[in-house]
Amino acid sequence: MRPLESSLALASTVALDPATGAYAALADMTTVRAYPGFVALLDGRLMAVEGQTSSGSPGITSVETYTLGTNTWR
Repeated sequence: MRPLESSLALASTVALDPATGAYAALADMTTVRAYPGFVALLDGRLMAVEGQTSSGSPGITSVETYTLGTNTWR
C-alpha cells in the first residue's frame, strides 16, 4: 500500500451550508483518519467508520458518532 501524505489524515470536520456555500468548523473526531466512510443515521447523528492511518495502513476499525446538538464525537 502506498504511504499517505500526512495532510490526508485529519481529525478536523466541517459542515457545508448548501444554501450559502459557507463552511463551518465542527468538533474534531477522536481518531485521525484518512478516507473514512460516513453514514447518516436515522436519529440525525453521523457515523464515521474505518479509514486509514496517517502512515497509509488500513488499520482503523473503530467507529465514532457525531451529534450535531452537542457538537461532539464519541
